Amino acid sequence: MGMLGILSTVTLRVVDTFYVKLSQTRIPTKDWKRFLREGEMSYMLWFFPEGEKIGPVHEILMSFEAIGPIAGAEWAVPAPRFDAAMADLEREMANGLYLPAPVWLKKVKPETAWLSAADEECVQCGIYHNVNPGTPWHVHEMVTRVERLMLRHGGRPHLGKLIYLDPADLKSVYPNWQKFDALRREMDPTGVFWTVL
Repeated sequence: MGMLGILSTVTLRVVDTFYVKLSQTRIPTKDWKRFLREGEMSYMLWFFPEGEKIGPVHEILMSFEAIGPIAGAEWAVPAPRFDAAMADLEREMANGLYLPAPVWLKKVKPETAWLSAADEECVQCGIYHNVNPGTPWHVHEMVTRVERLMLRHGGRPHLGKLIYLDPADLKSVYPNWQKFDALRREMDPTGVFWTVL
């Protein structure tokens, strides 16, 4: 069940792969605004190497094999408030928040979906941690620290990523949650597609 309803058959029209060039350059944290103006997506390159890669798009842009499995969360923060959120993130890092995987930023335009994370111009921020075998608490600690920080700045979580907020806090950041829930109950009265929050 997706945004278009229940899908039973999908036909794909595919094309031959094409080649792209990826340039990785370290971005001074103080320059994040400029990079968001100039490019669609920017990575905060704390641990990425600089350089260029050329190859098939699926290998260059969609492969994270080099850094291993990662887990984390994504947040959309209203653009006027993101400067303060970045300052808080830097303070958290100075107080022991460890971010071994890339942090990426991208501009997000407003959306009208009731559970959209961005109903005004936002900066979407993805924060991830390497998955360390046997020690999942690393990811949990990082996500819980960051989500409290993002909440202070009007941030909303990506509903498809890790979220440790309690249901009341999560619902409070989505002003149309009750409308969505009422429509969900009307369209799915027996709860066939219901996941309890």
